[in-house]
Amino acid sequence: MNSYFVFTWYSWPYFVTIALFIGILIGVAFLASKLKQKTVYWLIFGIYAFNFLLHFLKLTFPANMDIFPKSLAKIFPVNLCAVLMIASPFLYLSKWKIGRDYLCIIGFVSGLLALAFRAGDSTSHFDFGTLDGFLEGSRYLLSHFLLMVASILMLNSGIHVLSYKRAYALPLLFMAASALNAVSAIYLFYKGYIGIVDANGHLTQWGTKEGWMALIYRNSGWGNEGFAFGPDPKSDVALLWLYRIMIPYLQTYRYQGLIYFTPVIWEAIPLYLVIYPLTTLFCLCFPKSRREVNLATMYWKQRLSMRRNRR
Repeated sequence: MNSYFVFTWYSWPYFVTIALFIGILIGVAFLASKLKQKTVYWLIFGIYAFNFLLHFLKLTFPANMDIFPKSLAKIFPVNLCAVLMIASPFLYLSKWKIGRDYLCIIGFVSGLLALAFRAGDSTSHFDFGTLDGFLEGSRYLLSHFLLMVASILMLNSGIHVLSYKRAYALPLLFMAASALNAVSAIYLFYKGYIGIVDANGHLTQWGTKEGWMALIYRNSGWGNEGFAFGPDPKSDVALLWLYRIMIPYLQTYRYQGLIYFTPVIWEAIPLYLVIYPLTTLFCLCFPKSRREVNLATMYWKQRLSMRRNRR
């Protein structure tokens, strides 16, 4: 591996990519305010359609063709971003407001976190000095960045206006996507397309108790790319406060000394703790969505003023 071309934190490809992406995001925000809304509408659809095709075209990369049909696992919705890339053209055209809320907020945040965490994952750096690394690295960075670009275009142009009143539904959509991740992982394990190792690093087999417990453990690699089975064990120290407020046995339990999480259901409390502040923040960042927050603020100020006057 030529370390000069490896994409990781503080490497020159990292800084060049971040500078380029920031510049493009600023340009996109400016572009959205200058173009006709109809033009922006079809530009956004083009981005989602391109991302959809790119997700499946990665099967044509030499590294994936060499291991076909096992490479089919790479197009299954095993993580949240894969679900977004497959569903985004259809959610966008549907004009379903809750679906578009999900595309804007979860799409932007998922794209941002995917770029940040993949860059810092020492086990999956992209070596742009090789053909396979260049193709997969370019696809990964571009596809996740485009999720962010489409979100900004949609919100800055006013094609979609966020509402915190619909925020209650976003965790439900998130959990539905996470459930699809879990079902995909189970199917791929059953077909033998992915291997699942247990907590001790031993390869397990489908149809055994050890295989099932390894699959639903949080450190199962491909089996838990969407965190359907719980957060990565590396986060345990930072998230200990969160584990303590979860409902025992319904959301979390112990087995052979290890902490396990009830698939998908464990996400409910964390999601509802985060989603309302996150939705409000997004609303405040975009003028066309800010109006509703301002109206809500005025409403509650009037209510408080009326209560004081009664006293």
